[in-house]
Parts: sequence; structure tokens; C-alpha cells
Amino acid sequence: MIKSSTRRTAAELIIEVLERRKTLDVALNDNVGFRELSGSNRGFARSIASSTLRQLGRIDLGIAPFLDRPLEATSPEVRALLRIGATQLWILRNPAHAAVYETVEAARHWPIAKRAAGLINAVLRKLSLNRETFDSIAIQKIWPSWLTTLLSADLSDEQLARLAEMQQEEPLLHLSVKDDPSVIANELRGTVSPVGGVYIENKSLFELPSFKTGAWWVQDIAATLAVSILNPQEEELIIDLCAAPGGKTMQLANAKARVIAVDQSETRMKTLSQNLTRTKLSAKMVVSKVEDFKPTESPSKILIDAPCSAMGTLRRHPEGAWIKHSDDLVRFPEIQKRLLRSARNMSSVGTVVVYSVCTPFKREGKDIINAVLSEGGLQRLPIKDADVAHLNCRVDTDGDVLTIPSEIDQPCDAFFIARLKKL
Repeated sequence: MIKSSTRRTAAELIIEVLERRKTLDVALNDNVGFRELSGSNRGFARSIASSTLRQLGRIDLGIAPFLDRPLEATSPEVRALLRIGATQLWILRNPAHAAVYETVEAARHWPIAKRAAGLINAVLRKLSLNRETFDSIAIQKIWPSWLTTLLSADLSDEQLARLAEMQQEEPLLHLSVKDDPSVIANELRGTVSPVGGVYIENKSLFELPSFKTGAWWVQDIAATLAVSILNPQEEELIIDLCAAPGGKTMQLANAKARVIAVDQSETRMKTLSQNLTRTKLSAKMVVSKVEDFKPTESPSKILIDAPCSAMGTLRRHPEGAWIKHSDDLVRFPEIQKRLLRSARNMSSVGTVVVYSVCTPFKREGKDIINAVLSEGGLQRLPIKDADVAHLNCRVDTDGDVLTIPSEIDQPCDAFFIARLKKL
């Protein structure tokens, strides 16, 4: 397997994501070249692609001065090769001679890019001598301008910079653990987290014995917070709305609550069922639109893990900034309000409702809460500092939480969480 095939594979992955709007995970699964790579070559191709997507905006701005035409005027193959070449030079800090030579060789052995090998060689050599061009570009430029504008409207400069900083590196995986986290930490050479989970290096996990026995599941530390705030009790009836694929359902079940998991997607509910079977946890599963679901028993608590733009998960899925557009985000607020109204309608007096979304946008978080509260029937049950002390989160003046990394001790996704009560 020649080295240049690793670079070509990385370029193909970038094309799959940016031109065909696939997630990186789907692209990795679909790409024949990636499946044929092995060992360090496979890991290197993934690292190049992931690192490129993490800093794509800055990379493109850094390349632009060394082209005599807009980057978008080149072919997808040339764009991808220039981008992965820049990543090797500027981010992974590979030796310049290797990064340039092997990327140019990838072009020469790729019929559709062969004619541009000279251009790629000339540009990458210039990039290797001009690292300061990249370093001078503001960290917030990693995202497309439309996303930076939207984020800037809702976040402080410090919060925005911290989100961008957190996206620079491949995050550790966080595992929620059924029993003793120290046992799993020892087995997987990880560290115990403040929520009783385990941090480990990002790697293939599905063949590990403790995965097969259902000792843990992958779940970002911020995603665990909604259940912690809900504070499930043994034998308490809790309805988990939009439950699949089931991370929070398993948390609730592991607390020995009686859980009804509701989701309209049969496919995703099959995944939830498989997760429950693997972890030997129990929940009643109902495939239904939330608006159509009528519980036969009034729940003590309801969890809403609402569909959202997922712009709080870019440190784990940086391609989300590039395969979505502002128009894709418009539909979520109405869905979110419908879900919160449905939770209100299936509640009885005193039912506690926790609303959670993995996005920092106010229009999907605080604005949703305020809009439905104005209709009556619910009131805020403010989250207390003590509820989130284990993560040192900051509770705002309304009693809501936004897990921006600058305001929490742990690297995490950006989740908005609010707690309400039925009147």
C-alpha cells in the first residue's frame, strides 16, 4: 500500500463530506479506499480528514492568497488535496517534504486530479514556507461565516472563542457506566469522570468484552446532565420523549426508574432496543409521535431530548458546520415548541419536565421555554447550583444551564437545559 493512497483516501473522505453532505462517520463507512487501509495508514487517513474538517474555515482562508483563482473554482479533487496538504503542514505538523511529496504523488496517481499535480505542488510548497498566514487567522474563522454570525448573536466573545478552541482537538470519549467506573477505567486505561463515567481515547470499542457485556455506553458528559437534573428515583414513572437511540433512557433505567421511552422512528427505536438488551436494562418502548402519545398513568417526571440543530456537538462532529446551512435550522423551533406543549398536556399538577437540546442557540433553548411558559400551564423550576455542582456549571439568572466549555470544568458539548413544573 503506497503512502500516497492514504492521502488520496483522506481527500476522498473530504469530498464525501463536503460535496455529498455525508457525516464523517458515514463517509468512513462508505469509502472503499478507507476500508482497504489498515493499521497506521487507516488511522492517519482518518486523522487528516478529521483535522481538516475541524479547522476548515481557517484552512481555506490560509490557502486563498496563494491561488490565482477562488478555491471554489477548482475541482473538488484539487480542493480536497490542497486542504489535506495544508492540514498536514499546518495542523498535524508533518515534515514539509513528506506532506508535499506524498500529496502530490496522490494527485499524480489519481486520474481525475493528475493534470493539477503541478499546481498542487506549487501551492503546497508556498504553504510550507508561510505558516504565519494560517496562524494569523482568528480561531473563530473555523466555521462558515453564517454560523459564526448566528453564534455571535447568542454568545459572548469568550464563549465563542472557547467553543472554537474545544473544536481544535479530537475529544476523548466519555462512557456512562452501569456499575463501578474504576473497573472500566482500569480495563480501558481511562480515567473516572466527575459524573461517575469514564474518559478514554477515541478508538474502536465494539469488540471489547465490556462493551459486549453491556457495562457501559458512549455518552458525552454534558448529555448526562439532563438526567442528573431530573433526579430520577427508584420506581418513579418517567417518560423519555424523543428517546432513541437511548443514552438518557439507559441512564434513567440504571437509576431503577420505571421508564417509558417514546420515539416516532422505528429504526432508531430498534437501536434503542439493542442498547437495552446489551446493557440488560429495562424500559417500555413506544413507537409514536409525541403529540399522539397518551400515557395511561400520569408520570412523575418527563424528559424531552428534543431534535435540534446539534450545533453544540461540533467538537465531535465538526462537519456539521459545513453540511448544514442556516435554512436547515429554521424548522427546529416549531418542532421543539410542539414537543414541550405535548409534555405539558400529558402532565398532571406537580409533574417535573426537563427540556434539553444540544445547541447553544437561544431560539432553540431559552426562547422555546419562554414562549411556552407565556401560554400558561407550566412554570420554571429553577436549576440550583447544587444540582450541577459536580460539573461546576454556571446556572443563569433564570435558573437554566448552558454547558459552554468556558463555564464548566470538563471538555463537553454545548447543551441547553431547563427544568419546569406543571401547574
